[in-house]
Amino acid sequence: KKLVPHWDRFFDPRPDALAAATRLILGAAAGGLFHGQVTTMLAAVAVGASAPALLGQMGAVRSVGELAELADQKKPE
Repeated sequence: KKLVPHWDRFFDPRPDALAAATRLILGAAAGGLFHGQVTTMLAAVAVGASAPALLGQMGAVRSVGELAELADQKKPE
């Protein structure tokens, strides 16, 4: 008979809750930044899910001109 591992071995609620809260905050920030460009529910979910990458890319730009070019590239056609 095999022993089933205890649930706590695979699940750590504090770090998981912190990660979830961080993702929610980043998703809300990305939603606020891109609210004029997001027109459908699917696009809103995509922006929220990719928020860490989008905000990281925006934080890496060196000038306002680069940021404007980046925003123009992200506009839906």
